Amino acid sequence: MDSLQHHQPRRLRHGRYLPEGPPPTQRRQEHHRLTCQALCPPQGHLPRLRQGLFHPSHPRPQPRAQRYVAVGSFHTLTLECNKPFELHKKVWKHDVVEALQERENHEVCPDAELAVTLFQQDQAEIYLIGKGVTAMVSKVETSSSRLGGRKSSSSSPSSNTKNVFFREIFAVFIKHVNLNKVKNTVIASEDLKKDEFRRFMISEAKRMKMRSVEENIGRIVVTAGGGCNGDLKDLLGESTVMNLMKDSKVGLQIRTLRKVWDMVLNDSDRACYGLKIVESAQEMEAIETLLISDELYRSDEVAIRKRYGCLVKVVKDSGGDALVYSSMHVLVEQLQQLTGIAAILRFPLPVLDDDAY
Repeated sequence: MDSLQHHQPRRLRHGRYLPEGPPPTQRRQEHHRLTCQALCPPQGHLPRLRQGLFHPSHPRPQPRAQRYVAVGSFHTLTLECNKPFELHKKVWKHDVVEALQERENHEVCPDAELAVTLFQQDQAEIYLIGKGVTAMVSKVETSSSRLGGRKSSSSSPSSNTKNVFFREIFAVFIKHVNLNKVKNTVIASEDLKKDEFRRFMISEAKRMKMRSVEENIGRIVVTAGGGCNGDLKDLLGESTVMNLMKDSKVGLQIRTLRKVWDMVLNDSDRACYGLKIVESAQEMEAIETLLISDELYRSDEVAIRKRYGCLVKVVKDSGGDALVYSSMHVLVEQLQQLTGIAAILRFPLPVLDDDAY
């Protein structure tokens, strides 16, 4: 290569090579020698590139900067809230499109069917419950709880302190709950807070002339539920709450899952759980209702996602129903205890092997 570096670039003049450049024959010989040296290096030297592959001893080329993604950054991008954007993809799954359409209005729980204000000893939690989603939108604590549990000398809080507490809850409630969209609202506690807070809501709405609250007072229900620990699962099992959700998808999911539990405990031939057993039941077209967790149905593993997706499709094609329980569903933990997939059968199948799953 050194012999070529001292020559000036060759030039053509009337079809002839200038004397300062090497003749064509010498250039071809030198090129052939350098090529052979690169493909067959001497001892102690390794080629950087051979047949398009980099040798492990040599550093790999650094990534080049792209137009939209800087070097070293990940493909995850942060989008500005309430700013429109376009997302393009060659193939879209049907359930993904539905999920995007349900959340296109950027609300925490866009299809909320029930709002719950659950009082505990020193705090209140506000939930929105919608299509497979249970979101706790806020938690409001009393002043004594924020001060580390130190309470006043009196056994019960003063009227002024309670009004401050109720006013904070009401402000958060109005911020997150649209009473014109949410079908029903439940206020629950084991003591008198539920009735006191409902009266406070009515008086505050009249004082502030909030028509959205005044026009929907009849859909704000009080109930004693949740137990002393304020458990939302126990509250949803109350007959008053179940009647409010009897025509909603959330109510259907809760009733179906509890029906599966009862069948597993009392009539196991009419219910099954575990992937292999459920697949065996589907081969006999015995599935009436399929219950599956979102974690399995939308798994990151392609093979797992396809397997469960095909099972859901086959069940629907055979006339059955399929309920997908979101990871944010209030009862999804109970379904996960049944391996994340279960089924209610059209007819008993005592021949299914319980050890198959």
